Amino acid sequence: MYPQLSAADVDIVIQCDIAICLLIVCDDKLPSEERALGKALSNEKRADIVRHMEAGQSKENIAECLFITDKTVERVWKRYQETGSYEALPHAGGRKPLMTEEKMGQVVLKVEEVPDMTLLELIEAFNLPFTESALCRRLMKRGLTFKKRHSTQMGENEKM
Repeated sequence: MYPQLSAADVDIVIQCDIAICLLIVCDDKLPSEERALGKALSNEKRADIVRHMEAGQSKENIAECLFITDKTVERVWKRYQETGSYEALPHAGGRKPLMTEEKMGQVVLKVEEVPDMTLLELIEAFNLPFTESALCRRLMKRGLTFKKRHSTQMGENEKM
């Protein structure tokens, strides 16, 4: 039947199987498939990392094969060991707005009520947490614009 293998022989066979498995995975991936910086790692790649780490491969080999950094392999593996899951955490949805929609509505009403109010006066009146240019952009998004006023009006002789 099958010959008896020593513990050292079994280790060699396991290492060969892992190396062959890594070669197969690496052959399927081309450098053009390399992921861009800042892009989320797919759950498929996360599963590959866990599978190869469980098989005893080094972080460096896995990272090279999957075109990711050693640190990424380390983070996924650590998360898997701590939680039992390699899946990405849900995204929180970005930064919270500096001003509520209700407060912006109040600012718009005030602008419609008193159209001569300057941006600085609006910021001070509502204690807004941003600059005049930021407020101007927000008002322009709402369809409110302003006209630049000249310090003196043109006289009859200056009009063309």
